[in-house]
Amino acid sequence: MYFPLLCTKLLVLLMDLSQISGVFFQPQRILRKHGPLYESVRLLIESQSLSAAEAWKNTEQQINESIYLVQDAQGTMNAIQQKVNDRMELLYYNHPQTVEFRKCFKQYELEVGHFNRDLLSHYSSCKQSLDLQLERFEQTVLEQASFMKTAERQISELAHTCDIARLKRNESNHAGVLLCTVAGIGQVNNRMSSALLQCLDIMLELSLEQMETQSCSSYEELNMQFDEIYQQIRACEEELYNS
Repeated sequence: MYFPLLCTKLLVLLMDLSQISGVFFQPQRILRKHGPLYESVRLLIESQSLSAAEAWKNTEQQINESIYLVQDAQGTMNAIQQKVNDRMELLYYNHPQTVEFRKCFKQYELEVGHFNRDLLSHYSSCKQSLDLQLERFEQTVLEQASFMKTAERQISELAHTCDIARLKRNESNHAGVLLCTVAGIGQVNNRMSSALLQCLDIMLELSLEQMETQSCSSYEELNMQFDEIYQQIRACEEELYNS
C-alpha cells in the first residue's frame, strides 16, 4: 500500500518540477546547478529516515511500557506472596504462644491451612503464566523491534547504495537511481509496517491475556479472604487479652 503511494508522490514531485521548468522532465534543465531532482531525492531520503526514527521511538516506548506492566504485575504478586509467607510463619512458628493466641488461632486453624495451600498453588500458576507471557512477548516483539530500530539507518544508506550523487550529473540513467531509491524506501517501510503490526498485535494479546489470567484473579481474591481471617485472629487475640 505504501509503495504505490510513495511512487505517486515522487511522480507528482517530478511533474511539479517539470511544470516549473516549462517542460515535461528534461534532465538537462532540471539538473542545472545540481538541480532540484537531486535535492528532492535527498530530502525524500532524509524525511523518510526521520519518519522511521520517530516510528521506532514511539514503538519502543510502547514496548517498554508493556514489559513494565508485566514486570509490575510480577512484582506485585511476589510482594503479596512474601507478605503471606511472613504471616504464615508468624501464625505457625514465630508468634508468642499465649493462651489468647492459641485459643483464637485454633478457631481458624483449618481455614488458615487451606489458605496456605491454595494461595501457594494459585501464586505458582499466576507466576508461571506471567513468566510465559513475558517470555513470548520478548521473543516475538524484540525480534521485530531489532529490525525497526535499524530502519532509519537502512533508509539513510540508500543515498550511497543508490548513488544519488549521479543525479547531480547530466546522465541518462536517472530513472535507475530513482527506481532504486523508491524501491529501497518502499521495501524498508513495508517491512517496518509489518513489524509494527506484529508488535501491536502481540501487545494487544498480552493485555487481553493479563485480564483473562484466571489464576492471578483467583490468587488476589484468596489473598483478600486470607487477610480478613488474619485480621480476625489478631482482633480476637486483642479482645481476649483486654478482657
